[in-house]
Amino acid sequence: MFQLVRTLLVCGGLVTVGAYVFAAEEAAPHLVSNAVWVLKKLDVNAAPPITLDVGTTGKVSATNGLPSSSISGLAEDKDGAIWIVHGGLSRLVGDQLCNYSVQRQGKELFFATSPTVGASGLWFLPEGSEPIICRRTADGIELRQYENVVDADLGRLVSCIFVDSRGCTWWGGYRDSIWQVQDERVSLIQRCTSRHSSIVAIGESPSGQVLFGTTSASFYSFDPDDRWFPEEMRLPTLYYIDRLTSFCFDQLGNLYVAGMGQRVVRVEGILATRLLQTSDVVEVDDLVPKVNLDRNENVWICSTGEAICIHAPRYDKSTEYHFADSPIIRQVLVDSSGNYWAATNKGVLKNFHKMMGVTVEESHLPEVMRPRK
Repeated sequence: MFQLVRTLLVCGGLVTVGAYVFAAEEAAPHLVSNAVWVLKKLDVNAAPPITLDVGTTGKVSATNGLPSSSISGLAEDKDGAIWIVHGGLSRLVGDQLCNYSVQRQGKELFFATSPTVGASGLWFLPEGSEPIICRRTADGIELRQYENVVDADLGRLVSCIFVDSRGCTWWGGYRDSIWQVQDERVSLIQRCTSRHSSIVAIGESPSGQVLFGTTSASFYSFDPDDRWFPEEMRLPTLYYIDRLTSFCFDQLGNLYVAGMGQRVVRVEGILATRLLQTSDVVEVDDLVPKVNLDRNENVWICSTGEAICIHAPRYDKSTEYHFADSPIIRQVLVDSSGNYWAATNKGVLKNFHKMMGVTVEESHLPEVMRPRK
C-alpha cells in the first residue's frame, strides 16, 4: 500500500487583497469596493419528527425516514445532534429524526456538501448558491443566507467553507478566490491568475497554518502572524492526483491529499512524501477516495467498499473496514459519545464497525515507512 517518494517544493504566483463589508439585514448598508453583503432569512419547513429504532448499531435511510439514502455529509452540532445532508437537511437527536425543507424566494435549495461547525452555528453551502449560517432559536432553527446585493453572482462562486481554531471562517471559491469572515466583516482575497482553477478544500495544520487546496492540486497558505498569503505552493508528487477533492493534517503535521485517480498522497513536512494506494475502488463515477479527520485525530480514508483508519497519535497503525455491499463511503464522523457514523450512498450507518457484514483488518506500517515524529 505504501511507496516512498522524494520531492521538492516549488513556489510561484501573485496575490492581491480586497475587502467587502458585511451589513446586517436591518442596518443601512456600508459600501466598500462597490460590494455589500447582507444576511437574509430563509424559509425553513420542518416535517413532523419521526421516531426511529436505530439502537447501538443501525442504518438511517429512505426506508425508515430520510427523504434520500444518498448522503453527502454529516456533522455534530453543539447540542449533540447529528446533521445529515442528502440534498435536503435532516437532524437526528437520539431516536428523533426531523427533516427540513429550505427555500429561498419559493425555490427549494439543494445541499451536497458536509456542514461546517463554527462558533456561531453551523455553516451550509447549497449547490449554486451562497453560504448559509444556521443557529438554534427558542422556536427551533433559523437559517440566514449571505447575499451580495451589488453582485448577485459573486457569492455563488463559493465552493467550500472552513472554520479555523481561532474562530475565523474562510470561504473558498472559483478562480482561486478566498474570502475571510470575521467580526461581521467579509474580506475577499483575489489571486491574479489566468488559470481556471478553484479553491475546493481548506484545512489547518497543528501549528495553526491555514491551507487552501485548488482543483489543480496546488496550495496557498495563510500566516496568521503576518496576515499574508505567500506564493502558491506546488508539489510534484501531487501530479498523482488528477483533481484534488479533500485534504487534512494529522497531529504530527503530515498532510493527506485525496482526489481523482484513486490515490491518497501523504506529504511529510516539505521534502518527503508517501503514496497510499487504496484498493477495491470500483465506482468510477465517485470522486474517491476522500479523507477527513475525526474528533480523536484519527485520519480516515473513505472510498468504495472500505474505510481505512490511520490511528493517532503515532500513525503507524491502520485499521481497514470492508463492507460486503460495497457502499460509496463519503465521510466518517466520530461523535462526542464515541459513536462511529458513516455517510454513504446507501444511508447513514451508526457504529458500522460493529455491524454484520463488515470485516476488520488491522496492520502496522513497516518501520522504514512510519511517519517521522
